[in-house]
Amino acid sequence: MQEDISEQEGRKLIETYIGTSSNLKDGLEPFPTSLRLLNWVKFLTKYNIYEEEINQFIHEDAYRLYCRPEYHLLGNHLLENGFGLYFAATYLNDEQLYQRAKAILTSELEEQILADGAHFELSTMYHQHMLFRVLDSYQLASQNEAIGSELKELFLAKAALMLSWLKNISFSNGDTPLLNDSAKNIAPDSEQLFEYATYLKIEYELSPLDHSGYRKYKAGNFELIADVGDIGPDYIPGHAHADTLSFVLNLGDDPVLVDSGTSTYESGEIRQAERSTSAHNTVVVNTDSSSEVWAAFRVGDRATTQIHIDTEAHLQASHDGYSKFHVTHHRDFVFKEKSIEVIDTLHGDISKLKSQKAYFHLHPDRNVSISDQTIKIGQNINIEFQHALNVSIQEYNYAELWNQRIKALVIIADFNETLTTIISEV
Repeated sequence: MQEDISEQEGRKLIETYIGTSSNLKDGLEPFPTSLRLLNWVKFLTKYNIYEEEINQFIHEDAYRLYCRPEYHLLGNHLLENGFGLYFAATYLNDEQLYQRAKAILTSELEEQILADGAHFELSTMYHQHMLFRVLDSYQLASQNEAIGSELKELFLAKAALMLSWLKNISFSNGDTPLLNDSAKNIAPDSEQLFEYATYLKIEYELSPLDHSGYRKYKAGNFELIADVGDIGPDYIPGHAHADTLSFVLNLGDDPVLVDSGTSTYESGEIRQAERSTSAHNTVVVNTDSSSEVWAAFRVGDRATTQIHIDTEAHLQASHDGYSKFHVTHHRDFVFKEKSIEVIDTLHGDISKLKSQKAYFHLHPDRNVSISDQTIKIGQNINIEFQHALNVSIQEYNYAELWNQRIKALVIIADFNETLTTIISEV
């Protein structure tokens, strides 16, 4: 719900929608219906509005959704259906709606929130969005003794887990990386969510990153977040990117190497490029992606990972996404006092490979200079490449915001079998 919307503006929007709803067929679909139920109930409750015509429309909306939850899509869609039904049930004091909402929410929150607190679609944006829903639902359950209060403990437990993961995946400056399908200004940001949790007096303990496949490290003033997990979930990977063994990097409060982001869900060249391996800070073999991303929300053959070393100073993992070329990609992260070594090795028959390239996407605010196989970023970072055949700098499109792309620089290092990249603070 728009926080700054006035009662008069909100009433007008609701009345206009009710008056034209028969012509707005897309609005009858389960997902927009879920969003409408959530937002209308929050608005009507805020201004203490209780009118028969509006209530009847909400009743019709809710029972249409009751009959058509999105089990064919699952994931965040089905969870959103559950939240929409829950809000409608409490507003209308409807036990039948509540039982359907309860069934969806209990099963899907158990399924979709991993043991380390991540939402299972592994997108920071969707995680923030779903955490916001859980916090709203916890507040609603706390205030409503007549119906739904038994879900309060479930919402509290999941909120605590999700807050832990969000804290762990965030940089020290509070920013979150744009993992998988993510853009800023779509979901509430981390600061807003932590403030909301504090207002609700929700406490949480930090649990280590684990099941989501992400890891975070510090080396001096560097902060690095690495992806050493599988694409997930297996049965609904529509928001996944081919980013296996990618990483993002900050120096202090400033982003250095970034995920290139997501600007669109429309199927086509831009969507394909943004999901590809070459849009991430990892290795591309024979110009192919490590997982077969296609259409807008499809993944075919996909990389699976193995973690070989997982200590405070050394992370080593591999993936089989290039097994069709008879090689596996191994990546080591070695963390030292003021530097990080990233060692990429291709194991297998490399004689028939046409190209092997490692990509490093710079934040748009970063300027670079190049000397032989050393890149200087600004005044305080050096990136040295050992065993590179060639190092070049090109432009790419950075998509921090939805429907917006700005030019930034990407470093591309060609190599044969092994590439060592040393990132150091100077």
